[in-house]
Amino acid sequence: MDKHKKLDQSERLMIEVELNLKYPLQTIAEHLGRSTSTISREIKKYRTKTPGSRPYDNDCKYVECCFKAHLCGNEECMMYCVSCVKDCRTMCPDYIGIGCKRPEKPPYVCNTCGERRRCIDTKYYYSSRKAQSASDAIRSESHQGMLMDKEAFGVLDDLLTKYARKQPITHILEANKDLVSTSKTTVYRYIDKGYTKIDNLALYRKVKYKKRTKAKKEAAPDQAYKKGRNYLDFKKFMLDHEDSEVVEMDTVKGTKVAGKVLLTMIFRRNSVMLLFLMPDCKQNSVIECLDYLEDGLGLETFKRLFGIILTDNGSEFKDAGRIETDLEGQMRTRVFYCDPMASWQKPHIEKNHEYIRYVLPKGTSLSPYTQNDITLLMNHINSTSRVSLGHNSPYQMIPDKDKDMEALMRFLKMEEIPMKYVNLSPSLLEEN
Repeated sequence: MDKHKKLDQSERLMIEVELNLKYPLQTIAEHLGRSTSTISREIKKYRTKTPGSRPYDNDCKYVECCFKAHLCGNEECMMYCVSCVKDCRTMCPDYIGIGCKRPEKPPYVCNTCGERRRCIDTKYYYSSRKAQSASDAIRSESHQGMLMDKEAFGVLDDLLTKYARKQPITHILEANKDLVSTSKTTVYRYIDKGYTKIDNLALYRKVKYKKRTKAKKEAAPDQAYKKGRNYLDFKKFMLDHEDSEVVEMDTVKGTKVAGKVLLTMIFRRNSVMLLFLMPDCKQNSVIECLDYLEDGLGLETFKRLFGIILTDNGSEFKDAGRIETDLEGQMRTRVFYCDPMASWQKPHIEKNHEYIRYVLPKGTSLSPYTQNDITLLMNHINSTSRVSLGHNSPYQMIPDKDKDMEALMRFLKMEEIPMKYVNLSPSLLEEN
């Protein structure tokens, strides 16, 4: 037997039969004239996985109460690590496994385990038929270029031509999942290889991100307003208020000269973003927006929705006392400040600014626009599908019985845009 030759169907059948007879891998290898490592690699590569009934198919002791994030180092990710496609168990220092360890040791499958019918963990089985099919598929795909047929690719190409300059690729795929079934990675690869009618110039992130430069160090300004409100204080405060709503707040400028700016706020729990057009980037304008929200919603509703605000060190946010209290001196929120040059501490709002820039590129003056225009933009952004939200839009993440969010949406005239009509391009406000 040529030890370098690929396993065939008859050999795979013998592996399955002898696994079911509880033969050790070394014995199976001797019968086939192969090395033991070849047999173990074959089983681990082509075994069939059957998900267990544990949450997220994760055997960690704390899986049902874990809210850890950014274990992989990606501070822009908005998912909890336990629900991520990456295996958080390999990165988490607090991981305690309580699941079955048998699939990690020879023979790496549960074919003959007497507990498999009652086991709630992930199970693995080796089937010669499925292993042969998987092997044939890999060999077949390696000789192919484009895996989609002409008709399906034509539909995809037409959709990209029509929507790529208005919507992110992930949103296009989710909005038209009844027409196309392919991954975002595959679409990017087809565009990059020149298969499609559009090229990389139609993709926002491919051509618009500039190389980041380090900011010049300046003398540290007065930090008295941050006493008891810095990021460390925020983390300590959240230990006793884990269930409280956290809202990240920031501003987006149109041009470098003085003029209208956007006040942006985002709810961490559902990624719904609020946009307010302000006449300037001053403290009074920010406070007027918060007073406007409190007047329209009522103090108690405001406190439930905006009870904790996390923002940066911009001069427009330095009047912490007036942000936290209303004109009558009543406490309405707690405000905390990120560390300087640490935008990753409020990743949700920073990431969402990308959607604003699709419609209002940097350097675009906000002077021609009204709050109605900005509300329209806000509705299109909040109706955009996100991979991080399980292919739902922020509006779709709002529970039906959330009366506070209902009141907010009614007050600010927020409404969902049908998926196929979402437009995140400059033409949105030009058409309006």
